[in-house]
Amino acid sequence: MNLARAAQSSIGAKSVMAVSGLLLILFLIGHMLGNLQIFFGADVINAYAHKLREIPGFLWVARIGLLSLLIMHIGAAIRVTRENRAARPEKYEAQRAQVANVAARTLMWSGVLIFAYVVYHLLHFTTRSVHTGYLKPLDSHGYFDAYSMVVGSFQNPAIAWIYILAMLMLFSHLSHGIASFLQTLGISHPRYMNTPLRFIGPAIAGFIVAGFIAVPLAVQLGLVKLGGG
Repeated sequence: MNLARAAQSSIGAKSVMAVSGLLLILFLIGHMLGNLQIFFGADVINAYAHKLREIPGFLWVARIGLLSLLIMHIGAAIRVTRENRAARPEKYEAQRAQVANVAARTLMWSGVLIFAYVVYHLLHFTTRSVHTGYLKPLDSHGYFDAYSMVVGSFQNPAIAWIYILAMLMLFSHLSHGIASFLQTLGISHPRYMNTPLRFIGPAIAGFIVAGFIAVPLAVQLGLVKLGGG
């Protein structure tokens, strides 16, 4: 396969990667903003969680949609990476190994590891199939006590730091992924490299990841505690 054919055959995969990536970023922002409501106390976050469950089929559609997007995103990334490698002459690939291939492999494998963490995260906080010792009775309003489950879980250093490390991996993945997307759009052209545009990827990734990490860190530091109303 030559470079021209590789470009033509991978354009669909790149489109799937871009669209699924954008939708995942929008989901992450919404999810992160929802999580931050824990800082307003148990009543607020529990009411928020209850409202989501009241929407018929919403949570299952969101869960299935999220996993589908992740599978599509990873599958497209694997296809693009394989086709790019197959299209490169051996000498060219050796010359570019330290730049393009390492970054591509990091993106692909970090994506797979993030997917594995998402499955664990859903089992923990969504289906509540693991770490069941942190489940509490209903709160005073008769709502599921999401606040106590989250805070109790993150009081366990192992759970908190697994979450934080997964978010740091997400930061690396998003930074590289957004930069690649911008490069496809032409925004990463050399003439933009000395402008604030080069910080778009790390800025968006940092905003999302900081919001997620704030919750377990606050619990570990004792800023958010069980019994908060």
